[in-house]
Amino acid sequence: MTIPQGLGWKGSESPCFLDGIRPGLEDEVFPKKGIRKVSSSVKFRRDSGKRLRNDIYSSMLSSQGDVSYKFTNDLEMLSKDTNQGTLNKKIAFIYIDGNKFGTIRDEKCADERMLQGFDKSVQEDFRKPVLQKLLSHMDVNDASQTHDKKLRLETLLWGGDEIEWVVPAWKGWEVLRLFYEFDPPPAYAKTPLTHAAGIVFCHHNAPILQIRKLAHRLAELAKSNLTSIPKSHEHGDIFHYLILESFDMLEGSLDAFLKDYYKPVDYKELLLKGHEMQSFSKHIKTVRSDFPRGKVYEIIAALKEKKDVDDIKERGLSSCPASRRKELNNAIDSLLKGNINRWFVIADLWDFAKEV
Repeated sequence: MTIPQGLGWKGSESPCFLDGIRPGLEDEVFPKKGIRKVSSSVKFRRDSGKRLRNDIYSSMLSSQGDVSYKFTNDLEMLSKDTNQGTLNKKIAFIYIDGNKFGTIRDEKCADERMLQGFDKSVQEDFRKPVLQKLLSHMDVNDASQTHDKKLRLETLLWGGDEIEWVVPAWKGWEVLRLFYEFDPPPAYAKTPLTHAAGIVFCHHNAPILQIRKLAHRLAELAKSNLTSIPKSHEHGDIFHYLILESFDMLEGSLDAFLKDYYKPVDYKELLLKGHEMQSFSKHIKTVRSDFPRGKVYEIIAALKEKKDVDDIKERGLSSCPASRRKELNNAIDSLLKGNINRWFVIADLWDFAKEV
């Protein structure tokens, strides 16, 4: 078949690599797939998207000073760093949602002026400065950049009281901590503006739409602990996490998976708080240094069988040099906070609750 060329459009013998419908006319480079032919409209949208992903920060932060950062173009580039060991090519998907912002607005805002003040508290006094704080931190942190100085950050959602970020797995804990530790804490009419979050650690090539759903569901589970507007950041800045080594782990719903995986422990009691993140990473670093990881697995197995774990813990402590044993025991106690089931959290976040 001969495709006419004189009607103001071009034809091709092969379809667009992405949509499979329009003629493939333009060269586009895909990670691991090389150069493929895509339609002119697809090429235009991809090029525009790449520019927008960099320019959006400038438009959002124009009032915060000069913004000239460059960012990675895909999740493989974002997550690839052989120096990060087992976290190489893994990402952290972070979803953050304001707690009862609608209720606060309805209760506190009696007129248009107050509505504008509330919006300013959320967007101008908090969102933009916290983003600038994050970008400034990443700009001087080698582990947050590629070798050509591109920041390892994707902002997938920035609107209202919701944020979605994707960062390398080795930066996920730190980025969420930086968000929760923003100073000064925002408030409106003496009401703290707090946030629930869900963070999923997974491989960079996991289906991103499904990962997004999981992160949203984790935030919902965190919010289920709130019955009213939180009175403080300590009670309202809360989050749940998920370590997803393989997407095949989830054969059904997330709730069913969590119920089975942590049985007999109720996953909801493993809720974490934003204000404890810095101390948590400090103490788990001590545990990683001096407590055998194998003993942690033994403890988890014992908890699943509802057996006593004190003897296993003592054997783990005895392997630590006497000069550091007290510090190790104090670190474990700080992590457990009187709840022996938080050994699950120690096991889960062993590799992920770190800052580099």
